[in-house]
Amino acid sequence: MISRDSVKRMASAWDKHPRRGVLIVWIALCLIIIMAFVAYSVDLGLMVTCESELQNAADAGSMSGARALRNGRTAAIDTAQIWAEKNSAAGELVSLVPSEDVEIGIWDRDTDSFVPVPASSSTSPNAVRVTCRRQAARGTGLPLSFAPMIGVNSADLSASSVTTLRARDTMLVVDLSGSMNDDGKIKSIPYLGRAVVEQQLLKIWQDMGSPTFGNMGFTTTYVAPSSSSEESSSEESSSKESGGEEGSSSTNYAEVQAALGLDTVTYPFAGSSWNDYIAYVQSNPMLQTFGYDDQYGGLTLIDFWLSQANNSSTRPELWQTQEQPIGAVKSSVQLYCDIVGYSSGDDRVGLVAYSYPDTSGAILESPLTYDVNAVASIMWQRQAGHYSPYTNIGAGIRKARLELETNSRPLSDKVIVMMTDGQANRPTSQSVARQYALDEAKLAADAGIKVMCVSLGRGADRTLLDEIAQMTGGVHYNVPPSYKIEEYNTEMLNFYRAIAEDRVPEMVQ
Repeated sequence: MISRDSVKRMASAWDKHPRRGVLIVWIALCLIIIMAFVAYSVDLGLMVTCESELQNAADAGSMSGARALRNGRTAAIDTAQIWAEKNSAAGELVSLVPSEDVEIGIWDRDTDSFVPVPASSSTSPNAVRVTCRRQAARGTGLPLSFAPMIGVNSADLSASSVTTLRARDTMLVVDLSGSMNDDGKIKSIPYLGRAVVEQQLLKIWQDMGSPTFGNMGFTTTYVAPSSSSEESSSEESSSKESGGEEGSSSTNYAEVQAALGLDTVTYPFAGSSWNDYIAYVQSNPMLQTFGYDDQYGGLTLIDFWLSQANNSSTRPELWQTQEQPIGAVKSSVQLYCDIVGYSSGDDRVGLVAYSYPDTSGAILESPLTYDVNAVASIMWQRQAGHYSPYTNIGAGIRKARLELETNSRPLSDKVIVMMTDGQANRPTSQSVARQYALDEAKLAADAGIKVMCVSLGRGADRTLLDEIAQMTGGVHYNVPPSYKIEEYNTEMLNFYRAIAEDRVPEMVQ
């Protein structure tokens, strides 16, 4: 007979056996869960790392692509692809499909959104979006280590980046002083050579329609002075050296006009006369030095007109000619506006000219505008000494600064691009004018405005422009005075191109 104690012991043993089995099951389940979390953590870490590397590649691509926008759409796409594919993600180099992964478009600052611009559109792009991907459909899915145990072999990952060119408000400040046509004057023969100067004078004559006055064409004709006029010319030279007015003495005006057929021809411009021209040819020391005294024709007439660069009313047609170096400035402003017009829908440009014969000393030719072609058009219609023969650099900077302080956009880069070929000599003495320019540059720097300076010609105050540029965080571009016309034309274009393309890329997404 089984005792009660035996039954209890058997029941107790029976109870302990199933508990040991349950514990083993629970341990197994826990291990599976732990292993799953470990697998998930490993694969998740791999995915996060890969996604971060894809983002770096996309950032590199969009940033470099935006910088290359100045060279056109194709260049921007190619550059973005090259720089993105220099990066790797999860041990493999990034690979882009440019038609899908590199987009050219506009960054809309009002909505903070990227809008693709098709190649056929006339809209100027200002942003690049690059998307870097690891996708199974492309055969580049990210292989996973533990997820295949649950039937997931790879992950599709992507990262995008948008870089735009920061909006810029730029004021172009140009020197319209009388010296801006010096390279067409006979006095420049020692620096440029006789052939170059005569060719420049001929170009200006041809630009004016190759006019004839009486029987006087471009080629000069010698008209011998009478004995009385030689004495008069000698008196005129003495008078001029002592401060007298050129042509104030009596001379053989009537004889010269009759010989040239000018006695029945009206002088073409206001503010001067045939007698003034004749006196110039007979008494100008530069013409005498280089053998042009008593030589009458378009060559010396153009030189006379260029020497009268006091305001546009005295020779209003010269703006249509190839005066130099102002011609190089016109071409450079056009290039600047062309580049800005193509590469960014966000840039605005304005134009200031100095000097101007009022108390301000400069004139706002155009306020800040998106219509950059209108700015270039205004510049083409200006000439040396258009308003005044003087050089008021401080007034030019001030006028541009006030326009930027009043009308520039809060988040835009603010830039002044200023050029000159001479020495500051207004509002009063040269020393006062120079300090005025530095004071205005300091105010521009305080307002966060960068001044880029361009100097050309033998008379430019390069030291002053260096100070202005350094004070404002800008750069001074210098055309060496030894350069010939073709060389400084090239250099001016290069400088203005560099300034126009000196855009700050801004990653916005």
